[in-house]
Amino acid sequence: MRKHRSFELQAIAASSDCKTYETIVLIQHPRAQSLNDCARLVFIQCFKRRRFLNLACLLVMPLVLWYLWPSPELPYIDPATLYWNFPVANFTASNAKRALFLLSMGQEASESTIVERCLLSIRRRGLYLGPVIVLTDAPHTRYRSLAGVDPNLVLLKPPSQDWKWNLSEDMPYKRFKTYSLDYLQLDDRLKNVELVYYLDVDIVVGRPLRFWFDHVERTYLSDHGTHHPSQMIFFKGNYPWRPLQGGQFLVERKSSQPCLERWRYHIDSHPDDPKDQSALTLILKEQNTTDSICHLTIMPQQPYLQFLDKTSMKKISRSQDYPTLMHIKNTEDADWIPNRIQSRFFRQLLYLSPEEERVIGKAQIHPSKSWSFSSAKQEEEENTR
Repeated sequence: MRKHRSFELQAIAASSDCKTYETIVLIQHPRAQSLNDCARLVFIQCFKRRRFLNLACLLVMPLVLWYLWPSPELPYIDPATLYWNFPVANFTASNAKRALFLLSMGQEASESTIVERCLLSIRRRGLYLGPVIVLTDAPHTRYRSLAGVDPNLVLLKPPSQDWKWNLSEDMPYKRFKTYSLDYLQLDDRLKNVELVYYLDVDIVVGRPLRFWFDHVERTYLSDHGTHHPSQMIFFKGNYPWRPLQGGQFLVERKSSQPCLERWRYHIDSHPDDPKDQSALTLILKEQNTTDSICHLTIMPQQPYLQFLDKTSMKKISRSQDYPTLMHIKNTEDADWIPNRIQSRFFRQLLYLSPEEERVIGKAQIHPSKSWSFSSAKQEEEENTR
């Protein structure tokens, strides 16, 4: 049997008639680690003993390997020690009427740079210089470098009595969305805030936020009548069974508190449900009744919100025509976007310096409620004994 070289590939199998060869290439793909630790992508290239096909194999297979091979790992830089360049060093928004509210909970979120990425986009692309609230259970030193260069970054830690650990999956974290107005009193810089825009921390901003703010407030914050004294504003959901998004919403300090408390009530009443949108769906059903005090307003996603995948991220990188809000879901969805595509996208979007580019990475956050704020959980268990 004539032996064919495998071009440094891992295996070659020959059929019994020695006329057809199969080249089996086992490649550990970057996506495989998060989808299944044991998963591997197998590419089978069959070719006959003809020179032009062998030549084609020589030309094509290196391109396949180049496309799939993971990017080299750069030396680790602790994001807490990096000096971030923000355009707000000499600006203090003590009289701001609006505030953005971000939620970053869990060990993996703390060890990632997802907060830095979101904040950079808010400041550099969103051109928003007002207060940004980050509710986090991370140690104070984690975001000290950010707070040192951004005087309008408001770091808040949730009180231990507000944790509820009997909820499903990461719902103990998501439940803190319902405290977005309660915690305004924890910092004097927020005393004049009237409107709070909540954003999931895996969102990045691509355009000045003032145009979106003006549109929402002019279109949806008009007098909504005496039948609905409390109101919240959401984007439309992606599925018929989830009619609205829970990752972006607007609340009004003077009127939205009853809606937030109702949302919290439904979350607590259904501890086995892992989705906060389910509680919002229940409120939607209630608002058609005569005794409902909460009204949920739903606005279309376009042209302000877009969920990114590999295709849309490549298209936006080429055109650099960014939507206002781009949601890169921090689940397996982000793992399907190759590193090189994400790196190019964030480098262009965020105007990253070489040092910043080394620490702004992919969105792969899968928080586990068993870690964060363990001291608060222990304290809660002790108090119930």
